[in-house]
Amino acid sequence: MANREIRFSIGYDQGPRLMPVSEFAHLAENLGYDGITLASGSTSFDPFIILAQLAAASEHLLLSITVQVLPLIHPLILAKQVATIDQVSNGRFIFGVGIGGDRPVQFKNMGIPTTDRGIRTDESLEILKGLWTHDTFSYHGRIFEFDDVASFPRPVQRPHPPIWIAGRVGGVEIQLDGTPKRKSRSAAIRRAAKYGDGWLPYLMTPEGYGQSVDKLRAYTKEYGREDDPMTLAHTVLFSVGDDYDEALEVAAAGNPFGGHQKEFSQKYDIVGTPKDCIKRLEQYVDAGVRHFILKPYVAPALILGQVQRFARDVMPHFRG
Repeated sequence: MANREIRFSIGYDQGPRLMPVSEFAHLAENLGYDGITLASGSTSFDPFIILAQLAAASEHLLLSITVQVLPLIHPLILAKQVATIDQVSNGRFIFGVGIGGDRPVQFKNMGIPTTDRGIRTDESLEILKGLWTHDTFSYHGRIFEFDDVASFPRPVQRPHPPIWIAGRVGGVEIQLDGTPKRKSRSAAIRRAAKYGDGWLPYLMTPEGYGQSVDKLRAYTKEYGREDDPMTLAHTVLFSVGDDYDEALEVAAAGNPFGGHQKEFSQKYDIVGTPKDCIKRLEQYVDAGVRHFILKPYVAPALILGQVQRFARDVMPHFRG
């Protein structure tokens, strides 16, 4: 593994319910994690506030949001929030973004049509990059329109913090009326190829991940970005135990995406003994993954034990 730098960011989605921010930051650094990541949503803590605390409590951890639903926040507000976090962390921020849609009620409550989320996301990405790289910036799109806006502060990282485009390739989303709708198998990959500095899918097998990377490379070439840096990341849920079946049961109980079905967790999650988890992670590494976003979706009482055990029994295999 010495020739492949594999990074691990651990989720802190439970926030202060789990343990104080500063304590978790020190724990993550001492355990050897590369970063801490937070979700953003109606049932989550405000990630920017928690990340500001994490920035003050840590020195080396990469800090990320995985992921921010772009259509739900105006880009003029978001540009300042992201740049501020990048400033207070001295350039340690990674901005994971997505189109959303898995919770259509969020869009209804904000008065934003779900049908507009694609164009809103694309225009927001163009605006954010423009604000971060120009003294003043004007934009005239289908959704957003403004002239000569200056955004302060500017990010520490140049030209801007890495933007990782998240998404699920295929699958089903439930609409407001309760009817299912098939998700696109290419839109998220194309968006990553056109706008992103990283590709961050979820609910994907190693085989599917490898196929997405092949498409990503084809699309980046189409957009003339084949030589631009692109981090290959992946969000996974995990459960490490002494017995595979017991670990699978814990994972399924905590995984909300598949209706808590064992077959679903067996297909998409990192589960089992440390040896089982290493084997599965190696399959993702062989498919291209270089940064894992680890989400401990288990019962709250089990989270810290899982965070510690993964670091102790799984991560060392991927270190030097």
